Amino acid sequence: MRLLNAILEGMDYSKLYAAYSRMVRIEISPKCLFKILIYGYMNGIYSSGKLEQACRRDINFLYLLGREKAPDHATLARFRSQRLTEVVDDLFVQLVWRL
Repeated sequence: MRLLNAILEGMDYSKLYAAYSRMVRIEISPKCLFKILIYGYMNGIYSSGKLEQACRRDINFLYLLGREKAPDHATLARFRSQRLTEVVDDLFVQLVWRL
């Protein structure tokens, strides 16, 4: 998990941040949400509700969150369906390249 975190920290998230409007207040960083999704997928957790639960109870997810509060399931679902769709290819190419 720490190795994954280090790899994800070195990625370029400029396209992901550009997917957010300047008018939208970001409660939790998109980079942190992406980390949560990737780690969840690696552990077979795909549901937004189960990811939310893991962010509140699992020490590994808490580590990935750092000092940010745990996102709710709606935030995770919105991130996955609205923000990530345009840049997911770029992020996964970067991730595979680094791995």
